[in-house]
Amino acid sequence: MHVSSLDKSQLIERDLSSLQDGGYASPQAVERLRLAYSRAGSGATYPASDDVKGWNAIRQNGIRATLPHIQQLKKKYEPRIVPLELGGVSVLDVRPKGWVDDGTVLVYTHAGAYTLMDAKTMLGSVLPFAHETGRRIISIDYTAAPTLRWQG
Repeated sequence: MHVSSLDKSQLIERDLSSLQDGGYASPQAVERLRLAYSRAGSGATYPASDDVKGWNAIRQNGIRATLPHIQQLKKKYEPRIVPLELGGVSVLDVRPKGWVDDGTVLVYTHAGAYTLMDAKTMLGSVLPFAHETGRRIISIDYTAAPTLRWQG
């Protein structure tokens, strides 16, 4: 079938199937994306499932869009944020101002259906959470699809 003969819902379904069939995302992640598309019903467009440069551009745009808000939160809460690698995975170690080690840590995996966002773009959620709870947070900066294939 020629691409121009597909309607929007067929294009979305083709790309979602390609994500799963190509091993770029788990079946659960694909179902969450399918649900998000059905709820959105908007004119939003996304790159093809194997367009690594396109998905990286969306993530970079997200970082740029959230940066002013995150800078305000950093100034307000004065956290300590340290990029680390734990077990070969990049993380942000976020400690609120005045943090005292009580042996607990919260692990945060950001939203984005394993294709969008990263630990930096989600600091807008993590910083207030760390401040309010007084807890150290390890924010996982997992490699999003399609940059890395799901190993199910």
